Amino acid sequence: MRIIFLSLCLATGALATPSKDLVPISIEAKHVEFDQKSGRVVFKGHVRINRGTIKIECQKLLARYTAEGQLIELIIDSTLTIRGARFSAQAGHGHYIHESAELRLKDQPVVRQGPNQIRGTQVIVYVEDERVIVENPKGTVHVPTPAPGPSRK
Repeated sequence: MRIIFLSLCLATGALATPSKDLVPISIEAKHVEFDQKSGRVVFKGHVRINRGTIKIECQKLLARYTAEGQLIELIIDSTLTIRGARFSAQAGHGHYIHESAELRLKDQPVVRQGPNQIRGTQVIVYVEDERVIVENPKGTVHVPTPAPGPSRK
């Protein structure tokens, strides 16, 4: 059984800019559990989050909200894959902070762009502009260089 969960996320501006502009998103999962008293929603089983060019897949997602229904954070405590228009990343843990619109990846995060692959202790994805920062980077970056010109004698 597949559940598509749109209204709560759209109403709270989930994964939106700090200015709270609404951006169409969807969260799909096999199971959704609401706890209105604690302000938590748990998504389990083939969880997929789509927002513009950002797509995230994981097995478990916890969303925390204020009493007024405003999104505070999303916590992913399972292996996750994120794909953007120009990059992809994987990690064992993700934490989306709504106030700053940033997704922090930990637990062996790796970012890929074409032939480039960089690992770090933490990867921070700024969702709005797909800007990526890798802390303590290690990896391979292929830099195109021009062919050597005629030699001087």
